[in-house]
Amino acid sequence: MDDVQQIKSKVDIVDVVEEYVTLTPAGSNYKALSPFRQERTPSFMVNPGLQIFKDFGSDQGGDVFTFVMEMEGVEFREALSILAERAGVTLSKQNGRQSQTETGGVSKEQMRGALAYARRFFEKVLEHETHGKDARAYLEERGVNDEARQAFGIGFAPYSFQALRSALAQKQIPQQAMMQSGLEIEKAETGRVYDRFRGRLMFPIQDVMGRIVGFSGRILPQYDDDTMGKYINTPQTLIYDKSTVLYGLYQAKQAIKQKGEAILVEGNLDVVLSHQYGIQNVVAVSGTALTHQHLRILKRFTKKLVFCFDNDAAGISAAKRSVQMAYQHAFVVKAISLEDKDPADLITEHAAQWEQRINEQVDFMEYYIGTLRSHGTTAEEIMTYEQSQQEIAELLSAVENPLQKDRYVKEVAELLEVNEHSIYALLERYGSQNSSDTQGPSPQENQRTPKSLGQRLQEQLVGYAFLGVGVYDISKVESFCFTDPTLRAILEYIKEAEEISTLTLDALQKTSPEAEPRAREAVFEVERGREESQPSHEDEEQAVKEMIAHLKRTQKQSALKELRSRLKKARATNNQEEIDSLMQRINQLLQYN
Repeated sequence: MDDVQQIKSKVDIVDVVEEYVTLTPAGSNYKALSPFRQERTPSFMVNPGLQIFKDFGSDQGGDVFTFVMEMEGVEFREALSILAERAGVTLSKQNGRQSQTETGGVSKEQMRGALAYARRFFEKVLEHETHGKDARAYLEERGVNDEARQAFGIGFAPYSFQALRSALAQKQIPQQAMMQSGLEIEKAETGRVYDRFRGRLMFPIQDVMGRIVGFSGRILPQYDDDTMGKYINTPQTLIYDKSTVLYGLYQAKQAIKQKGEAILVEGNLDVVLSHQYGIQNVVAVSGTALTHQHLRILKRFTKKLVFCFDNDAAGISAAKRSVQMAYQHAFVVKAISLEDKDPADLITEHAAQWEQRINEQVDFMEYYIGTLRSHGTTAEEIMTYEQSQQEIAELLSAVENPLQKDRYVKEVAELLEVNEHSIYALLERYGSQNSSDTQGPSPQENQRTPKSLGQRLQEQLVGYAFLGVGVYDISKVESFCFTDPTLRAILEYIKEAEEISTLTLDALQKTSPEAEPRAREAVFEVERGREESQPSHEDEEQAVKEMIAHLKRTQKQSALKELRSRLKKARATNNQEEIDSLMQRINQLLQYN
């Protein structure tokens, strides 16, 4: 058994897909909103029997390797490595070779290896009786217990310029891997290399699959001289893009799906302590403002966001920008007000109050207008201030769903004690001025060129053949009717099958492994149609005959058109040999039924 088959035998595509989206049962399949594009009605399906997925809206589909490649933006070799690690499979020497990047010849695997060793190093330092004493005392003061510390892999980087570098060198981690993964810095003037993180609590940053991609370091108070920054994060690297990673999402994703909402906070400790208290659907943006990429990722797990921002001017401003983007992605947006405390402080002092505030969440528009009024602005004054009018219009303009927008307009009108026409007038006046840099993705994003009817018929016939329907009739179809090269190769395999019992996807995989995924996808499409219409075997046999007749007719007409065009050109050049050949082929087609 080769590496691919070994991994497939140990990895269930349903489990892998559920790392990214919320799946719900749909007959013998599972369905979800597409992770590749925006949609309101689920068209993304996973078939556990065939171990494939299909996005019927964008026509993307394939096996577990294809899915990981699409979601992670990686080539097959790296998808193989990701799934091998998940399955506990040691890759053969050929497949285990590390693909080198353009950054100093360092591979992503080497960078991840350096980060994994660094995590273990930081954890050991934190546990050290002497070196980790102050860091443990700080965590204890903040209320973080051992279980939460271990769940999030929290560690400590000693105040040393060479401690981590020396430890990694002993493990034979290449210096370039340390540099490119963001663990080390090279001083330009002297060429000296030293540790980036010093005297800091270390929070590993993980992607949605749990792989470490970087670190966030919080300076301990005794080392804080106001010049080093309270938090520093791993810089942008080949494997860490801060615009696509949310702190705590790996730990929170199941709770987010179960609760139906994601709570967004600002700090790492807010996330850790919330999870420790039992509220696990909490994540934080790390090192950047909320981005469209963050929202696309969150949309895989929930349609509802609950923001918890500082109640000062800066916090409200950040909230408005983030909420505008969230509205564009059709999220339901709620808000939590904590006044002068952050969640970590509130949990440490009065943990039950954090849960109470979550339960008291309000619609963001209510929260926003409430914050305006809490600063001494009456409803009447809000409607006279041009800036307030514009901000309200910009927020409402960002709402993509017309029904949702109407509801918000009604709520805002009630809160401001005006009629709805006044709010719609604001939208007409200011809505078009909504900043273009907040625009979300086009609904057509990731759409592929639609398949022709002929191609769809070819796929359906292949699917029916492997399900044992109309095999004899399909085997008699002329090869020229199948214009898709892969589907034509599958048709030839069907023609050569000695009996229906030998016509299986497993048998095809052994003889034509490159064609098997396409056949498997075709079977999936037919099975999906079966679940919707529940046809009898006789109905399916008749449908196959009709599809074959239609395919023959259309492909015959297309082939005749092409041959006649070529005949015209041959006559123009008086190429008699070509003319005779083309006439013979045309006559053969005319006799074909």
